[in-house]
Amino acid sequence: DYHKRVHYFGYNVTDQLQHGPNVLGAVLGDGWYAGYLAFTGRRNYYGDRTRFIAQLHLEFQDGTCAVVATDGTWKVTDGPIREADLLMGCVYDARRELAGWSAPGLDDSAWRAATVDTEVKANLQAHPGTPIRRMQELPALTVTQPQPGVYVFDVGQNMVGWARVKAHGTPGQKVVVRHAEMLNPDGTLYTTNLRAAKATDTYYLAGDEARAYEPSFTFHGFRYVEVTGLDYEPGPADVTGIAVYSDLARTGTFECSEP
Repeated sequence: DYHKRVHYFGYNVTDQLQHGPNVLGAVLGDGWYAGYLAFTGRRNYYGDRTRFIAQLHLEFQDGTCAVVATDGTWKVTDGPIREADLLMGCVYDARRELAGWSAPGLDDSAWRAATVDTEVKANLQAHPGTPIRRMQELPALTVTQPQPGVYVFDVGQNMVGWARVKAHGTPGQKVVVRHAEMLNPDGTLYTTNLRAAKATDTYYLAGDEARAYEPSFTFHGFRYVEVTGLDYEPGPADVTGIAVYSDLARTGTFECSEP
């Protein structure tokens, strides 16, 4: 409940610091804060504007310290992520990618000044849980075409995460990726159990060169991945399930003689 506390994360970035100019930046998504929450049917449950707070603590060899923190000197802009929601999915326009945005020397003259919000009094607490990480990759085993232009990939097991899709086409070509745990008898996706959740990722392709696309700020429960919008027939190697979960130590196993 963001009205009561906001969890923060800490990272050791010593190895990422370089001699000379450095860049500190972030990409923001709606998350649990401003996205569709559970089954309330509405967005912005806690607030209607994404926010970011950060401090970079520097300890120099001579014993002095410095803090680089978010303030009014920061600048913001829009990027390729057009929509991102935990339940609904992600819309990504690769034509809007900002080359070099996280490297020194970027021309940010067209960026806007960040708004410093003094109204929120967040109760900041270190996140108490184990980090969620990319833990497995599940390549698709098969691909079928239940309808013309509709390709359904099977990653072999029910999982939580997202699909990495390798695709190519004309700049701006729309490719839609849907997810489901089961199939209808005709081989199409069964999505009734998803209720209002779209569980759909949409990509506007960068161009002819084949490349991998992954969503941001979303996750899905699925075994089957439907891809539409391609003008060629893809193969199983074009879709991989990226399983994400808490990075916990494995403490047990189970084996059974009955398949």
